Amino acid sequence: MVDELEKAEVAGLNNGLSEAENRVLFETPHIPVMVFLILKGLVACQS
Repeated sequence: MVDELEKAEVAGLNNGLSEAENRVLFETPHIPVMVFLILKGLVACQS
């Protein structure tokens, strides 16, 4: 799985989040921020 993420890079994740949002998701130590971004991505993928 790690290999796939490294190959895709942040811009290629296609998870409903922008590149900047993905970077925040991967770097933040704050669980509420993580949860917010994950839910935001899930909602965007449903649309």
